[in-house]
Amino acid sequence: MLVAGFSDGSSTNVEVNITGGGVFEMFANSGSNINMDGGQIFQFTANSGSNSRFSGGTVLQLRANSGSTVNISGGDINRSLEARAGSQVTIHGGDFRLNSTPLSGLASNGDSIPFTLPSESVLTGTFADGTVFILDNQDWCSECNLDELVGSTLVAATPPAIIRHVINDPSELDQQGLRAGQTLNLGAGASIGADFTAVGAEIHLNGGVFGDYLDIADTTLTITDGMIGDGFDAFNASIVNISGGSIGGHLGDDIPGIHRGATLNFTGGTISSSFTMYPGSTANLKDGQTSFFGVGDNSIGNISGGEHDNYFGALNSTTNIFGLSFTLDGVELTPGMTPNEILTILDRNVLLEGILADGTPFHSTLNTIFEPGNYRFNEGANVNLILVPEPGTLGLIGMGALYVLRRRVN
Repeated sequence: MLVAGFSDGSSTNVEVNITGGGVFEMFANSGSNINMDGGQIFQFTANSGSNSRFSGGTVLQLRANSGSTVNISGGDINRSLEARAGSQVTIHGGDFRLNSTPLSGLASNGDSIPFTLPSESVLTGTFADGTVFILDNQDWCSECNLDELVGSTLVAATPPAIIRHVINDPSELDQQGLRAGQTLNLGAGASIGADFTAVGAEIHLNGGVFGDYLDIADTTLTITDGMIGDGFDAFNASIVNISGGSIGGHLGDDIPGIHRGATLNFTGGTISSSFTMYPGSTANLKDGQTSFFGVGDNSIGNISGGEHDNYFGALNSTTNIFGLSFTLDGVELTPGMTPNEILTILDRNVLLEGILADGTPFHSTLNTIFEPGNYRFNEGANVNLILVPEPGTLGLIGMGALYVLRRRVN
């Protein structure tokens, strides 16, 4: 632990300059001036009367308490930024977007706007040094470190020009991330460490390895082989296409997943554990294997193939199961079904069995409580069955939103 200044506020003219090395926890108290151009701090807390400047290095968790002043123009503020009410936090950079929409009032260098991050929102941008960032205030995990910006200021500062638009080797990266318009091809033998961020980019993973805490926003990620570590998250209009390889699971209370506006297309590979579709997202599960997969409030899960143990449908979620045949508590449903018609199942704690569109058998007792290896559905979850006439016709159906007929079974 490193403490700059006395906690009673009696210190004056305390200056700490950080250009390298590492500190697990640091406190900046009244009368201290912190200048960080390199190195790493796991947890940094700015208290009232302190003045901190970040232009380089890595801070994993940064908290600015009331009365503190913090200026951020560069470096990697990766896992959480809390600018609490009464603090003065200023972010210098460009391409500021709120939920994918550019913010106005920042057309020229030096232009500034006051900014508070609304709830259920994502702010993305590029610091003045060219490092991209994602600040997420979506209430998707009560135990997770959500970002908070209250009464902060955004200042326009043009980042340096992109040197390489197509990157085939990690050594070609200018920063620990990808900016809008960049493409990364990560092949066999190549690896990138933890806390990598991409905004408005493309990533092709074909045999390479990403470390933990890969975060993307408005980015297309295509995985045909290789591995992504734990703590992966996709925000905004990101599209995640998985046909091979694997994605890790949760780290502590941080459960990875696809967030509002993002889409997962899963046609092969493995999702290791505890993966969640958060509110407002869509998952298309056509093949592959998941070991714990949750579909959250107001999200959509389309299942037509693969093996999905411990599937969970939350309140107000929608799960569409595309299959070749269905039975409910031993009663054949298929003879009375019309192809492409939605048959809604309202019952719970009954046995639903069938053959998915890819020919994979499945069964679920439609439990309302957790039972290992089974599908679980909240009583307020929507469970829909859609009959597919024969294998290979699912692509003609257009999973999701073209059904006119609906019947309910209870």
